[in-house]
Amino acid sequence: MNWPKYLNTFMHVATKKSISNAAKAINLPQSTVTKHIQLLEEYLETDLLMRSSRSFSLTESGNDLYIRGKGLLIEWETICEDISHHSNKVSGNIRLDTEHRLHNENLANIIEEFISQYPEVKIHHRDLTEPNNIETSGADLYVGSLPPLTSETKLIKRSLGKLPRCCVASEQYIQKHGIPTHPDELISYPCVTYKGAQCWKFKNTSFPINSIVNTNSPNLLLKLIHNGVGIGLIPKPLIDTPNEDKKLIPLLTKWSIDNVEFSLYYTKKTHTPLRVKLFIDFCIKSVNEKKLIELKKYFSP
Repeated sequence: MNWPKYLNTFMHVATKKSISNAAKAINLPQSTVTKHIQLLEEYLETDLLMRSSRSFSLTESGNDLYIRGKGLLIEWETICEDISHHSNKVSGNIRLDTEHRLHNENLANIIEEFISQYPEVKIHHRDLTEPNNIETSGADLYVGSLPPLTSETKLIKRSLGKLPRCCVASEQYIQKHGIPTHPDELISYPCVTYKGAQCWKFKNTSFPINSIVNTNSPNLLLKLIHNGVGIGLIPKPLIDTPNEDKKLIPLLTKWSIDNVEFSLYYTKKTHTPLRVKLFIDFCIKSVNEKKLIELKKYFSP
């Protein structure tokens, strides 16, 4: 019986308080999650869940297993890793969540090189529009501009670099609306914004803006700026375009704009699997070699 796998499934079900949410977190069909719980109950000869038509709760045995299960899984991973280490073998799963603005081509290069070096490692990746709870999601690592949610566990942050940004508009927009000369004038100019931004920060001071379109799509935001819908905030490398008909003009260039920092986050654990440590070091090394964040292919408004 593969009890570590079934126990891991149970821990996700108990944490998520939902079989469907647990199934999404560990990328398994709901039927498989249910089967894992049944097999674990048969093995332990006790009920772990009290089921009803719409919900469930933990039995006394289930609650006891939930409290002690995390330590069991960590100890099992430690044993497996120690044994594998004797044979110089690195294996297992890495669960990686990333903010959806991270350019997939660069991420693909990192993963390709890593698994070619460690072919026994499997990577499970999810692209997220918002940071989630790194503890309950089951993720080992998260990459983004904002930290993931966590409860009391200490979060470790490793910087992957910063992106300079610039306020821009199309020539079409400027012909119609003119040019603001001070950030406090942006409230009178149509702007397009990302993720509900109501202010832009210049020289550490926030200025309100007139957001007429808000989107969580970087590609749509860039297209709206090119089409003259509004002023936007984008990385400086994206100002240049081969299409002269849609040239973007930098605005308010005398005012410095805060950069966006992207970082790798993970929780401080008693034991971090060797494969995760190696992947962290691999990412940092790749950043130093400018493989992870390639400014001209990365959009971060």
